[in-house]
Amino acid sequence: MSVIDQVVERYNTIGRFPVAVPEWNTTLYFHVIPSGAIDKAMRGLKPTDEFEININVLIASAETESGEKAFTIADKPKLLRKAEPKVVSRIVEAALNYEPAENDPNS
Repeated sequence: MSVIDQVVERYNTIGRFPVAVPEWNTTLYFHVIPSGAIDKAMRGLKPTDEFEININVLIASAETESGEKAFTIADKPKLLRKAEPKVVSRIVEAALNYEPAENDPNS
C-alpha cells in the first residue's frame, strides 16, 4: 500500500468524534479537519486574525449529533460578537488535535 493510500485509510477510519462544550450545554461533532480546510478558513485573513480563523473552522466543520451543520455562515456575525474566544479556541484545538485511543470505536 502506498503512503498516500495509508494517509487516506487513516482519515477514513477515524470517523466522527465528539468535542464536549459544557459552556454551551452541548457536544459538537467533527471529522478530521484536513489542512485544506484550514487554508480555506484563513483565506483573506492575516495569521493574526486567529479568532476569526477559528470561527471559520467551526462553521465549516462542527456538526450536531444528527450530522447536520451546527453553524452556517449566517451565524458568523453572532459568533464573532458573542462567542468567547477561549471557548472557540478550545473547541477548534480539540478538533484539530484529536487523537483516537487504541480502543476508541472512532479509530
